[in-house]
Amino acid sequence: MELQDWVALSAVVAAASFVFAVLTRRKAEREAELRGWQRVVIYSLIEEAAPIVFEDLKSRYLKRAQELLSRNVPKKVILDDSLKRILLDLQKDGVIVRRENLSYQVQVKLPVEAWALEEFKRMQRASLLKPKLLAMAEGRGAAPTSIWVRRKNGR
Repeated sequence: MELQDWVALSAVVAAASFVFAVLTRRKAEREAELRGWQRVVIYSLIEEAAPIVFEDLKSRYLKRAQELLSRNVPKKVILDDSLKRILLDLQKDGVIVRRENLSYQVQVKLPVEAWALEEFKRMQRASLLKPKLLAMAEGRGAAPTSIWVRRKNGR
């Protein structure tokens, strides 16, 4: 083979590699987009019908997928494993919770109020002081601790 043949062969291999890379990337993007769509649909179904068991969720998901997607839903999209994987992802993200009766519901998280946090800290400090105060009152004589020193100094 001459140099020109090697150059032509290299160009063909480079072009084939480029096409393969583009197709692989587009496939991954489509799968990520479909997975994101699935997460949103599954979350909205759980939100609408919470609590909901797996079989009911699956049937509602299939119905919603047929309504929303213009083409047929691919078989791999509707497998139990795919649905379970998405449910696990949503649980891991703390968005939904699986209950004792194996149903799913949206997990509601309320923000902790500042006053509640301060009250909790106060209760923790009090629980540390009670044994020391009892020991002093009973005459067992507990030595001052860093908490007592801080209180004496006004902190």
